[in-house]
Amino acid sequence: MNATTDEKRIWSRLNIDVPGRLEHPEGDCAVRCLDFSSHGVRLISPFPMHVGEFAKLAVHATQDDITDFHAKIQCQRCEPLDGEWIVGAHVIDIQ
Repeated sequence: MNATTDEKRIWSRLNIDVPGRLEHPEGDCAVRCLDFSSHGVRLISPFPMHVGEFAKLAVHATQDDITDFHAKIQCQRCEPLDGEWIVGAHVIDIQ
């Protein structure tokens, strides 16, 4: 039996639900990271991002008050969701 999928990503993403902090032109804000890979991230943000816009993301994967890593991201899509925004971004660099 052959399984079919609409998934076109080459890199698998890790489904997570962890807090983070986003620095972008609208200001710093708390975000939730919903999934992450070495090439992409999906966030819930209180502010929208513009496609092509760059931002810095700090992810708190192990403890809310400890930053586990930083990433430079570039927004690829942004859609409204219940008064917040779902942001899909390309990961430019992980530090």
